[in-house]
Amino acid sequence: MDNDSAYIAFSCDNPFQDCIKPELLAHFKEHKYDWFPRDYKTEVAKFDRRTPGLFKDEWSGDAMVSLSSKNYICYLPDESYKVNVSAKGWGYAKLLRNKTAATVLALKAHVRLHKVDILTSDNGSEFMNLQAQELFKSKTIDHYNNEPGDHGTMGKIERFNRTLKQRLTKMSAQENYAKAYH
Repeated sequence: MDNDSAYIAFSCDNPFQDCIKPELLAHFKEHKYDWFPRDYKTEVAKFDRRTPGLFKDEWSGDAMVSLSSKNYICYLPDESYKVNVSAKGWGYAKLLRNKTAATVLALKAHVRLHKVDILTSDNGSEFMNLQAQELFKSKTIDHYNNEPGDHGTMGKIERFNRTLKQRLTKMSAQENYAKAYH
């Protein structure tokens, strides 16, 4: 399964200052290690300085999860729970129903709300087509893409996305089961 991903970097002094969700902070602190437990040895754990955080998403989705202090994941499933996931820095994900220029419209909406300086993507047509390139140029967004043939890097990204998708889908399914009448 192909999980196209885009990594977005923002340039400002305090990008997350106004993004903390105070009403969910206590719940997050209590359960943050249940979401993505650290499974390495104790002697390695003492050097782990990651500080997970919980921030508001700028669009409505079903989950936003902190992976570490600088890695966040958003996902938005459709009715059949097919999701496309993106993570790195401040990542946004949106279901890609196809690989047409329609994806550019969603990207335009995001760019209207945020100052995007750098976008790093795979070589998907939704990022490489003429419309997308014109958008990047008009908004002065530096676009970097993966080297064609760099299967090692892409394999790691795709495997990470797949694992994350499975965990998030499982979380959602468990929550829906708990709410259902049996």
